[in-house]
Amino acid sequence: MVELVFYGGINEIGGNKVLLRTEKGSAFLDFGLSYSQEGQFFEEFLQPRTNSKFYDLEKLGLLPRLNGIYRKDIFCPEGLSSACTPTTDFWKSDLVCYEKACEDKKWHPDALFLSHAHADHCGYLPFLGDIPVYCSQTTKTLLKAISQIGNLDGYDGELTAYEYRRIGQLAKTAYFPGSHKIEKEEPRNRTFNLLESKKELGITEKFNITGFDVGHSIPGAMCCLFEVDDIQLLYTGDLRFHGNYQPDLTSLDSLKPDIMITEGTRIDEKIPDDEKKVREEIGDLVEHTKGLVMVGFAWKDLERYDTVKRAAMDSGRTPIFDSRVAYLLARLGRDIYSEGASVFVERTDSTGMNLKRPEIVMFINPEMS
Repeated sequence: MVELVFYGGINEIGGNKVLLRTEKGSAFLDFGLSYSQEGQFFEEFLQPRTNSKFYDLEKLGLLPRLNGIYRKDIFCPEGLSSACTPTTDFWKSDLVCYEKACEDKKWHPDALFLSHAHADHCGYLPFLGDIPVYCSQTTKTLLKAISQIGNLDGYDGELTAYEYRRIGQLAKTAYFPGSHKIEKEEPRNRTFNLLESKKELGITEKFNITGFDVGHSIPGAMCCLFEVDDIQLLYTGDLRFHGNYQPDLTSLDSLKPDIMITEGTRIDEKIPDDEKKVREEIGDLVEHTKGLVMVGFAWKDLERYDTVKRAAMDSGRTPIFDSRVAYLLARLGRDIYSEGASVFVERTDSTGMNLKRPEIVMFINPEMS
């Protein structure tokens, strides 16, 4: 028997959290945040509490109320019971943590498949226990880069590693007199099982997964095929067919899945998007504009980076990009300077600095792990 439970991604863009349960194994298909649901409660100047974000999201119904999936220190930092802090009652939860479920051999997911590194598909990953993550090498690299330069606070940046929280010394100043500080231990790396396109991996003895490269606005995107007994389930994640990079999908032609889950944001649109047309339109604007031209796009969208860069160079312009774009390219083994572009670096003092080619160490052969 195959059971599917959708905790997000229905009648909304993103927020995908799909639980696949079988007698031979279980897996989450993405674990993303929902921008539309969070937007009902939070905005720029009203955000969840940094060290209590799990409780805020859980009480508001933005996170699934499930035993056996969340990390222990999310519920209760180590040493809380002995601290006798006035805020002890605040940390009480009736949910069972992932570590306890593993210890007691109770149900917990065997795997988490991440289709790509957009927050609406991976944004709530930091709250999970060390459930083995299945994704592409590129997605893991992007997750690490996002945690380093994504301007994320608290738990949000703990995508590839998490800092286990415990109760520290008494706080000198606190809202509750006599309460203890929450301190962090050295980061613990998450378990990643990297998928190579078209190569099958076993999650459990009779529960297998195969990843397939797909095109998207962010590199490393994959769809996946789950197989258990004679049942096949295909989950596409997000994909598009109009980008600069289009992997060979002919290997999917022979599949006959019993179940297919796909995103339908633009499934009813009759005129498809066209990245080549975007490049032509940007190029036309650049060519007929005097002076500086500024183009805005998400720094993780490397397809749009290529589009803007080519449009600028075709018009005889010098493309200059955010340093985060340069760092992300370097993490993926690409040199923005050798590609004909440059990097904008803000002035650090009244005298400024040489902006032609700043020698920034992080752009030089960064580790790929």
